[in-house]
Amino acid sequence: MAEVITISNQKGGTGKSTTTGAMAYILAEELGYKTLVIDFDPQGNETELLTGRDTEEFEDNTILNAMHDGDPRDYILAITDNLFLIPADEHLGVFPRYLCGNYYLEDENGNVLRDEYGTIQFSPEGHLILKNTLDKVKDYFDFVLIDTPPMLSDFHGNALAASDSCIIVYQTGKFGFKAVRKFLETIKASQEGSNPNLKLRGILPTMAHTQRSESKAYTHLGKEQYKDIMFDTVIKNTANISQLAIYGFDPKENKGLNKALEQYREVTTEVLRRIKNDIYFEVTEELIGRGE
Repeated sequence: MAEVITISNQKGGTGKSTTTGAMAYILAEELGYKTLVIDFDPQGNETELLTGRDTEEFEDNTILNAMHDGDPRDYILAITDNLFLIPADEHLGVFPRYLCGNYYLEDENGNVLRDEYGTIQFSPEGHLILKNTLDKVKDYFDFVLIDTPPMLSDFHGNALAASDSCIIVYQTGKFGFKAVRKFLETIKASQEGSNPNLKLRGILPTMAHTQRSESKAYTHLGKEQYKDIMFDTVIKNTANISQLAIYGFDPKENKGLNKALEQYREVTTEVLRRIKNDIYFEVTEELIGRGE
């Protein structure tokens, strides 16, 4: 049965889609694991990254359709013999509205229940739509990687509920670092609600600029605050990695692919070691407070 991993942060521009795609490629093409990627972001960046095609080409063949059917098998796209994708397009953006229309809770008078912040409260089943969908195919894969949108949303609730573990990525700057704390809170909420077995595998600093003082400072601060939760690998911002968005993972089209993947090979090795040795970290109030 697959290890399902959400690779995420609610802040945009952290390199999470590139990290997800690169890790999936390495797991599948270099290490031989059957790997499924779920593009759970209406922007569809992961879909375009892995296929080299516009998201419009996948209309009616996306993760949204798979969830509506409750079965993803007709929507799995083979990229290679070992690498598979369930695409996304902009229509996935209606998913929160779908939840509101079908899974909201009511009080005894038929009024929609909201929390103290005015957010509509969903039934437990509303957080498990993606999980119940993916459960149909978990036995066919070694890994399932989920890419999520750059905002806290119902997408994250469903992704974390469907996952065995998660990896937080953060761009090495002030706002990227601050977002780690918020996402730790999201993980803790999921553990206390829909997924008590969710594990934090680690925190990965990305898009680091070795010559910029701010980037170096927030890389160091991450190591200082989160210690062994941080992966040893720091993904540095290089021209080869930036070109992945242009040339993708086809070695014939992307002559710099091998160089671009060097850092991701290192972090993939770390992830596999942590999974093999069941290394994970408790998300406590003390841990969350380290990011203040």
